[in-house]
Amino acid sequence: MLGKAGDAKGKLTKSLDQVKSLQDKLKQAENVRNYIRERRNLLKSQLSQYTNMTKDLQKINKEAYYYAQQLKEYQSVFSDRKRRKPKPWNCSRSSRPIRISWPATPR
Repeated sequence: MLGKAGDAKGKLTKSLDQVKSLQDKLKQAENVRNYIRERRNLLKSQLSQYTNMTKDLQKINKEAYYYAQQLKEYQSVFSDRKRRKPKPWNCSRSSRPIRISWPATPR
């Protein structure tokens, strides 16, 4: 009986240590989250001084987003044989679309 009680006490102690370790890790994660939030707010306040630059950066980010979407579309077309059909693609800032004809795919 004493052996079983000692074994149960050891398991309980081990479980409590694991819970304490988990609590410490959660506390560290919360500290990191708070640091990142404070740092982000600091950077936002510092960058707000450069209003002209932020407008330019937003414009660049918008263009980059649309280019990335266009690349995703191209990649999906290249990866899907059923969608490989001639399609007019618009190049940025061009007045007319460029037509590309695909060679016949061997079967």
